[in-house]
Amino acid sequence: MIAFQKLIKELINIDEEELNRTNVELRKTHYKKGDFINEKGNVFKNIYFINSGIIRSYLMDSKGRDFTWNIYYSSTLANIKNRIVVDYASFTKQEPSKLFFETIEDTELVSIDFNSLEKLYNSSAKWQKLGRIIANMAYYNVHHRTLSLLTETAKVRYKRLLNENPDLLQLVPQYYIASYLGITPQSLSRIKKECSK
Repeated sequence: MIAFQKLIKELINIDEEELNRTNVELRKTHYKKGDFINEKGNVFKNIYFINSGIIRSYLMDSKGRDFTWNIYYSSTLANIKNRIVVDYASFTKQEPSKLFFETIEDTELVSIDFNSLEKLYNSSAKWQKLGRIIANMAYYNVHHRTLSLLTETAKVRYKRLLNENPDLLQLVPQYYIASYLGITPQSLSRIKKECSK
């Protein structure tokens, strides 16, 4: 839980005593590689923080092809948007998710459920601020990703990924990276060769 508490302290000004008297249960859970955290059609009931491991969220089309929406991981270079795992639309509205969330490797998560988070938000302005920060980040990430897919070339998207998350390229299979960028693995190989010249 220490890494999770450290993250909260980075986002809001809160001391150890305030953290400890919340009386909200945080659960630590271990998942094996290939486990589903949540599947399409199920309501996202928890927000997760990654202590270790990697998770991929993806959607599937009618032909069974999957498209990577996001990759969440814990590393020294990971920032908050990479470490908080949630389908925010499903979680906030408590409606069925359109995404699958699957572990790419053995993963340890800390989670808080919807009702407990609501209890925290109602307990103080500091926790409400945390909620706003998370909501703002969720919106920014979706907005940023959508605009990138609609307006940038695959090469620009690859270079952005290289600048923002260089370690990600070493952590996950290349076909997931290609899927995340909205291109084929062959196109990714070509772009990597062009960028390395």
